[in-house]
Amino acid sequence: MSGLTDVIEVPAGGREPLLLEVPVPPELDGPFLVTSARGMLWISDKFPSGVIRAAVRETPLEFLFRDAVVRVSEMSQANGWGSYQPHSEDALDQARAYLEGFGFDEVDVLHNIESKPSPVPWVPIGWTIVVPKDRSYLGTAFDFGKKSALVLHNPSRALFSVGPKE
Repeated sequence: MSGLTDVIEVPAGGREPLLLEVPVPPELDGPFLVTSARGMLWISDKFPSGVIRAAVRETPLEFLFRDAVVRVSEMSQANGWGSYQPHSEDALDQARAYLEGFGFDEVDVLHNIESKPSPVPWVPIGWTIVVPKDRSYLGTAFDFGKKSALVLHNPSRALFSVGPKE
């Protein structure tokens, strides 16, 4: 499966934590999107120690990825990030240009459109997203088997969504 972020598979057999503390590069200033006990949560600042916390949930990664894409596109529209565009002829060109503006020359285009080859099931139906090939810039997911956690530490720069026309 092609993931939204880097995925760290945690071997079974150990005790699963309720929360994870994830280090964030010092130059990143948020907002950050993390899993919480009941959903996803935007947080504006990391702790003084340079970490952010994410809850470990009984939710498959595919559901977390889909929810994160929708939430980032909503935040982009609300705050004028410019990383969401309704479907149009030039939307993918705009998406590539957006990520190139942040230094990403190599990107992946992932979609869930029935008429196109190789749909990605966790992308919302009818959507296309553009992300860096190096997913570590966008964030990290932790896969505990039946539980998972997600941290997006750079959602405003590393995820462009092309969604349905409004």
